[in-house]
Amino acid sequence: MKYPAKKLICIICAAVLSFTCATPAFAAINESLLGDGFYVNKEEDFKYQKYTLASGVYEEHFYLNNAAGDAPKRCFAVEIDLQNSNNSILAGYNDGDTDEWSLRSVRTQAKNMAAKHNVSVVCSINGGFYDTYTGEPYGLLVMSGKLCHTPTGKQPYFAILKNGTAVIRDAGVGTADVVEGVEGGQRLVKGGKNVAPTAKREPRCAVGVKADGKVVFFVGDGRQLKSVGHTYTELANIMIALGCVEAIEMDGGASATMLTLRPSETALTLHHIPSLGYERPVSSSLHVAVTPAPTASKITIGSSVDFADINGTSMINITDNTSVRAAKTGIAFSYAKNAAGKLVLAAATLATGMQLVLEKSGKIADTKTVIVPGDTDCDGTISAADARIALRASVGLETISDAAAAAASVDGSDGISAADARLILRASVALENSIKWL
Repeated sequence: MKYPAKKLICIICAAVLSFTCATPAFAAINESLLGDGFYVNKEEDFKYQKYTLASGVYEEHFYLNNAAGDAPKRCFAVEIDLQNSNNSILAGYNDGDTDEWSLRSVRTQAKNMAAKHNVSVVCSINGGFYDTYTGEPYGLLVMSGKLCHTPTGKQPYFAILKNGTAVIRDAGVGTADVVEGVEGGQRLVKGGKNVAPTAKREPRCAVGVKADGKVVFFVGDGRQLKSVGHTYTELANIMIALGCVEAIEMDGGASATMLTLRPSETALTLHHIPSLGYERPVSSSLHVAVTPAPTASKITIGSSVDFADINGTSMINITDNTSVRAAKTGIAFSYAKNAAGKLVLAAATLATGMQLVLEKSGKIADTKTVIVPGDTDCDGTISAADARIALRASVGLETISDAAAAAASVDGSDGISAADARLILRASVALENSIKWL
């Protein structure tokens, strides 16, 4: 996947911060919890695959079958870590306007929501049930804190609250604290228990919440020879096996749709096979939004930093309501304004892979990914360990993050080579001035 252009801040600093480049592991499905003799089919034609869609957003593609071999299921799950400040979940409808009811594909809604919120959408699924003639939702729809459609009072709903947490609530629970919300159908999992009713096998879509607050989107194909679909009981067991303690179904059947943006792709892609063979226009939708990383900018401590505000124009007016912090660590940076009114970093403890987040009046206005040239292990210093990582990466013996790869490339040429590793090693013993790499 090619993300929007990244702003890479090249900063040389001696302070040390413990920070890792490693991609957090996406907990794979727990096969022992699938029940009814189902297992993960890992034969050559049914490869189990995982993809990193963004930091804290992971896709899992797997095939299930039972002992008799007569219930194949093609499954797709995406896990979203909302503790990562760059990640959010948006409820969608058409272009975000519900003045008139309509039907639009999930792909079209994703494009509209990305433009409306100035984000990159890396995963989208269909939402709740609806009138197939008018597109009016059957039940709750909340977008950006606005109640766009009232709940039925009969079905549970998925919501993002004002405090940023994800919840699944039973029918009748108030919505005053809901920022994004979509009403679903059957309750599948409650308190970690399978509470699903009986039903025949169909294509399914579901949303769940794990004990640690992570959200899981799931779509399973059905009505096909190679994917027969899921009963509610089977669907609930899958959500439990994926770690969910709460889960509900969303609209399934021909509406069940998931689009993802994998590392090798430049646009949201349909990887599963809807029962109609194409993306059906639907009513509401849910989208995993990632704050775009800005374009390249090289600075040192004491140099000015150009941020962009929410509307994309230059952020010059740094006021008392503006702050700079490091995402995930909460470290606040000291800064000042120069004669031109631009923000100048005065002191900081930085490491490769960290993100500087500019907040204005409590809202994220812009972010920049920090690159400390030579700091491939993301600890804020340059050592022999960094040179070793660069050397191993240069010959394909080690896979490193995009940020670490940018930090490893110091000789002015594209890519990582043994020459980069040599320069980093020399810098680690003060035989090379790393300032030259900016």
